[in-house]
Amino acid sequence: MTEESIPVPVIAEDALDQLYTYLESDLVDPEALDIIGLHGFMIALAICPEEVP
Repeated sequence: MTEESIPVPVIAEDALDQLYTYLESDLVDPEALDIIGLHGFMIALAICPEEVP
């Protein structure tokens, strides 16, 4: 039995650069997550077995 893979949209390179620039700017608190931390947080939310309020 084979499963069909569902296509996942990938963020465009320029959008990723904009996000990185924003996260590293003075507009964001120095204690905020960086892009790697944000990625991990979003993955944790995606696989979370319970709804987050």
